Amino acid sequence: MPAPGRGGHGTGWIRVRDLVGTALPSRIRAGTGLTEFMAVSVDGRIMCAVSDEEYDKWIIVHRFDEEHREA
Repeated sequence: MPAPGRGGHGTGWIRVRDLVGTALPSRIRAGTGLTEFMAVSVDGRIMCAVSDEEYDKWIIVHRFDEEHREA
């Protein structure tokens, strides 16, 4: 997931492990004050993002096809 907080995207992606296993979005908000996050599976094939847009929350999941990945 991108590093949380101001300027986190400049840090780049960091690998994390969720040792608790439940309520990750709530715990991210408690720690960062933000309700948005993006994560990619370890193998880079699945991306999930949560975003606040005016009056709605969006959950976006994308699966990258092997044949469209760059070498």
